[in-house]
Amino acid sequence: MTAVRELILQRVASLLAATSAQQVEEEPSGDPSRYPALQIYDLGHDPVTGEAGTERFILSVGIDGFVQGGTGGSVRADRNALYAEVIEALFADGAFDGLAEEIEQGKLANSVADLSDTKRLGFSLDIMIHFATARGAPQIVN
Repeated sequence: MTAVRELILQRVASLLAATSAQQVEEEPSGDPSRYPALQIYDLGHDPVTGEAGTERFILSVGIDGFVQGGTGGSVRADRNALYAEVIEALFADGAFDGLAEEIEQGKLANSVADLSDTKRLGFSLDIMIHFATARGAPQIVN
């Protein structure tokens, strides 16, 4: 059976694939080749309080978004539009088909590719997804 955290990560990837991003990658090792682009990172999870027979966790997911082209103001607007698409996609079904209990936004940090020959902006967004499993059985939703 597949671990619940893996099912959640797969759901994140499928939801983000439905955005306008031309490239969506999981755990990439390099820069995107098409823009706009999204990259998804599994940042681990932390245990939180549970009850008898249940373990609760907060899964941290990093999402990096990239846009390029245009002028400063227009490419910044594109970056903010891509961010908005990510939030709308992830929060449209806040329970991830029953896999999660809650989803929260964390820190958003913006970036500029200083050495790029084309105007390129990015963001890094932390998302926290609360989920529960049966105690000692990470593949069973509880």
